[in-house]
Amino acid sequence: MPPGICVTTGSAYRGAPANAGALFLWYNTHMDYFLNVPNKVDKILRMLARAGFDAYVVGGCVRDILMGRKPHDWDITTSATPEETKECFSGYKVIETGIKHGTVTVLMDGEPYEITTFRSDGTYSDGRHPDSVTFSKDIKVDLARRDFTMNALAYSPSKGLIDEYGGLEDIHSRIIKAVGAPEERFAEDSLRILRAVRFAGTLGFMIEPRTAQAVKTLAHTVSRASAERIREEMDKLITGAYAAYAVKAYRHELNEVISFSGARIIDRKAVKSLEHAPDPLPLRLALLLDVPDDGEQMGLFSFASDLFGAVPETDIDAFRGALRKMKYDNDTIKLASAIKETAAKKILPEELVVLLEMRKLADRFPYEDVPDIMMDGISVRSLCGKLSDSATEKLFGIIGGIVEQGRCYSRAQLDITGDDLLNDEVISQRAAAGRDSDGDADRTAAGRENEGDDGRAAKEAGLKSGKEVGRILSALIDEVIAGEIPNEHSALIERARVIYKSDILV
Repeated sequence: MPPGICVTTGSAYRGAPANAGALFLWYNTHMDYFLNVPNKVDKILRMLARAGFDAYVVGGCVRDILMGRKPHDWDITTSATPEETKECFSGYKVIETGIKHGTVTVLMDGEPYEITTFRSDGTYSDGRHPDSVTFSKDIKVDLARRDFTMNALAYSPSKGLIDEYGGLEDIHSRIIKAVGAPEERFAEDSLRILRAVRFAGTLGFMIEPRTAQAVKTLAHTVSRASAERIREEMDKLITGAYAAYAVKAYRHELNEVISFSGARIIDRKAVKSLEHAPDPLPLRLALLLDVPDDGEQMGLFSFASDLFGAVPETDIDAFRGALRKMKYDNDTIKLASAIKETAAKKILPEELVVLLEMRKLADRFPYEDVPDIMMDGISVRSLCGKLSDSATEKLFGIIGGIVEQGRCYSRAQLDITGDDLLNDEVISQRAAAGRDSDGDADRTAAGRENEGDDGRAAKEAGLKSGKEVGRILSALIDEVIAGEIPNEHSALIERARVIYKSDILV
């Protein structure tokens, strides 16, 4: 049994003996495969069959169950037209999700299931959608339009497994092979080129030579797909179990695909290290993607902090800009950028240095998230070969100790709040004295009342108080980190009074 294909017990499919393998399942004298499908899917298939129509589960769900993997969703195809499908499920809510292309969605106990009519596709003018479709009564016609042989599989409880293109054997051989001519399949939908590489990265399969050559020749056409679709495939690829293998084999083609963003996969050591990298997507984006500087082969983050000790904001902006062009959400951009920035710094394995770096991150992220961001950044630097194993372990130990000991590196961790400062009588009296010295005491009661009416005075006071509170808390956290004062309420409030008094006097 090849690696990556698991063997399951007979409980995975009806009627199978206990020693049957997930790849071959139970094969009886009638050449029927017995696949276990969810009860609701089985109900849909049988309802269509009772109405006189052929119906199958098709595509990736069949591939996954043959490999012993849990399908993410279930695609159903049938000889019934959309109108006939709607009639068959007249007792259920039916949504016309893509009726032009033969697809309706049936809500079965609140769960949506897409049912699509057998069809053949016309030309693909936009490189994504067929200009027209022709409905069919033959499952073989429908399978002919599928992307890869491993996905051109259909199954029904009554008719067993339909495999017209050797998909089962290709799964056994761990091969990704286009259905028919790969050039034609990729011309229909250019994103299939990226999907081939993505499957290599998630399944560990090899792309067969003719299909691989088409991937290399036509990679530039993927730019016709939307940034959102490209991003979705890239995410699945770089977080896949075999990402290092796939990215290494098709790095140049992937760079063509993402060239619209300005980002490139440059660092070969980073590509290789994907094999050992933690799974989170922001970390892998920070590890893998660089932004070349005016066409140079070295990424901006490859050396900036090593030479200057800090990462220029323009470099951070370039990385953020590339992720925006790839349509990543703001949270992912923010987190990946912070990891990339941390990875680009030379952080000495000393507690005070680490605390100060965590302090900077805590101004932008919840303090609970800061240790993970720090360790992700350090991991990226280590994986790229810019930090020794001993230094990495020491830095991890320091961060772990900071968390375990409850050390303070964020204003939110201080044993004092902004309200404590605003409500402190000593600080309030000094604030009033400060305002009086500015001439506030000379204002008439009527003037103050008028200001209260329109809210201007209250607003101005609030803004002033907010800035003052923030400044005092920042000074306090810096002194706590430096060990000059303990993180205790009484000590903090006393120190806050001194800081405020000195500021008033200035």
